[in-house]
Amino acid sequence: MLYQSDEVLLKKASKGEEAAFIALYERYKNRVFSFSYRMLNSIEKAEDVTQDCFLFLIKNPSRFDSKRSSFITYIYSIARNLSLKCFNSHNYELSVSDFEEDYYFSPALELKQVLDKELSLVIEKAFSRLPSNQKEVLILTEYEELSLSEIAIITTTNIGVVKSRLHRGRENLRKLLLEYYSNNNPFTLVRKI
Repeated sequence: MLYQSDEVLLKKASKGEEAAFIALYERYKNRVFSFSYRMLNSIEKAEDVTQDCFLFLIKNPSRFDSKRSSFITYIYSIARNLSLKCFNSHNYELSVSDFEEDYYFSPALELKQVLDKELSLVIEKAFSRLPSNQKEVLILTEYEELSLSEIAIITTTNIGVVKSRLHRGRENLRKLLLEYYSNNNPFTLVRKI
């Protein structure tokens, strides 16, 4: 299939064209899942949000308006709303029991793998302690690499609010990760994981 714009694929998918839906899904599923997982710290919930996000797209194609936003900001807005709904109704927190016990006691693992896993747990736990509005802005900025204006559209705020949440989120994350990094930018550490 030749490259088709997101808008064309959405229109075709909403009319039942399976190939168009699959193309759209393949194009964005990893980004939606990644964002949702980082928001919820749950593979199962992130899978549900991803599925619900694409179902919403297909059932409500007319809600997307290319004059108001790009498709990527629209799909992140849907994922954000579904994640927040899920987050607010269950308030998930990562615990050590969420991971396989054998991982920590296997003599075959190298020390680096164990330390990377421990650091990953620490970072996820720190993220889970942030307020959801700071967490989402950090994820969209640092992991999804969206611009402040795109984030403002997704979060239905203005750039000033996004900057404020980003600053407060970075500061809170820095405090939570203080013992794990030596410079003032916790994301040099976070991006490695």
